[in-house]
Amino acid sequence: GLPREAVYIHSTHTHTGPSTCPTYKEDLVLVAEYENNPLLPEYFYYLRRKLADAAVMALNDLKPARMGWAVGNAPKVAFVRRFRMKDGKVRTNPGVGNPDILHPIGDVDERVNVLRFDRADDSLVLVNFGNHPDAVGDSLISGDWPTLLRHRLEKALDNVKSIFFNGAQGDVNHVNVNAKGGDFNDTFHDFDDVDRGYGHARHMGNVVAAAV
Repeated sequence: GLPREAVYIHSTHTHTGPSTCPTYKEDLVLVAEYENNPLLPEYFYYLRRKLADAAVMALNDLKPARMGWAVGNAPKVAFVRRFRMKDGKVRTNPGVGNPDILHPIGDVDERVNVLRFDRADDSLVLVNFGNHPDAVGDSLISGDWPTLLRHRLEKALDNVKSIFFNGAQGDVNHVNVNAKGGDFNDTFHDFDDVDRGYGHARHMGNVVAAAV
C-alpha cells in the first residue's frame, strides 16, 4: 500500500560482498560468473525479498517519534585517491610515499551527518559519511568499516539501532599516501598495491562512531 513516490532507495558499497547486479550485460565477466554460479542469482533474489520484508516490517512498526540532527567531524580517515603526478598524468592510488605525487585532485569532506529518531521505547540513528568501504580487502565476506561503525554505535548507545548511508566517495578512500608508523593499523599489502585490513577498518568505524 505504500505509494511509489514515498519510496527512497539508497545503495551503499562494499568490495567484499556478493555481486547484486545479475542483469548488467555489458560486463561479460559478471555474466559468466552468474551463468557458472547459481548461488549468485539466488543471493540477488534472496536480497530483494529481504529488502521488501524490511520495508513491510518498518511500516508495521510505525510509532510517534522525535527527530534531531547534527553534524560531526571524522578527521584523517578519508583521503582523496586521485593525484596529479609530476609528469602531468593523473593516477588513482599511486602508492604510499610515492615521490612523483604533485598534489591531490579535490578536497575531502570530513563531515559526519547524523539524524536521530527517538520513540518511546527505542531509537534509530542514521549516519552519512563519504568514504569507499574498501578497507578490509582479500577475499573475505564483510560489510567493511560501515558495519564495524554500526556495531560500535549500537554497543555504545543504549537501545539504539543504526543505519549507514554512504556519501559521495568515488574519489575518496582510506589510503593516506603520507602514512607513517601507526597509521597503517595492522594492514597488509593487497593485490593492487593498496594497504588493507580489519584493524584499519575497525579504526575507521571507531573514528566515525566517535563523530556521531
